[in-house]
Amino acid sequence: MSGFLATEHTVFNGYLQVDGYAAYQRANDKLVGCWAHARRKFKVKERLYFRRTHSSAQLTTLKQWLDKSVQQVSKQSALGRAIHYTINQWPKLSRYLEDGRLNIDNNRAERAVKPFVIGRKNWARRSSPDAYVALLSRR
Repeated sequence: MSGFLATEHTVFNGYLQVDGYAAYQRANDKLVGCWAHARRKFKVKERLYFRRTHSSAQLTTLKQWLDKSVQQVSKQSALGRAIHYTINQWPKLSRYLEDGRLNIDNNRAERAVKPFVIGRKNWARRSSPDAYVALLSRR
């Protein structure tokens, strides 16, 4: 892959989201960093301090906007559904401020169960035990 990225005649031209691996620096693309990788470099105490001194204020501003917007945006619109979801989830969404060990998202868990969710939808259509066995054999 690094050989492809290092060529002067790459086919891809655009954004490339990467971690800090040095080979990516030779790419001709616009590199986008990974905040998850950067966040992992900080210790638990440092993350908690930053969350309490910076993230908390940002969440307060967001919550004020949500509370104002919920009265102005139709609940049936895409934005309205997003606002209502966020307000309904607010206690859980803001809980990561309490402990520096908590992640801001559950993307790792979501990725881990994705094959089973997709498989469940396929099994419902096919009603085949073979589909279940095939999915488990990929793991």
